[in-house]
Amino acid sequence: MVQRDDIRSATITDDPWIWIRGIRRRGTEIPLVVAVGVWKYHGGTDFVIMKGKRSAVVLELAAGEFTRVILSTNHAGELIDRLKIIAAPDPAAD
Repeated sequence: MVQRDDIRSATITDDPWIWIRGIRRRGTEIPLVVAVGVWKYHGGTDFVIMKGKRSAVVLELAAGEFTRVILSTNHAGELIDRLKIIAAPDPAAD
């Protein structure tokens, strides 16, 4: 469970696949189709739930088991609104 106070920032991205870093430690991945599980990289661990080419929310976390959570959703804007977070611009969109 991620506590609201642990969320440092949120980014909406149209291409969540470029946000995956490191190697899959637990879970399933079929590139560009589905990715569910835990990815380990040099600086920490990410939790990923992505399907297809849907947009996603990338939550950068301050504390806890994961460094960030990547979640694909058709309702990214609504999710950020409910969390009361100001979305950061997607650096991949530049």
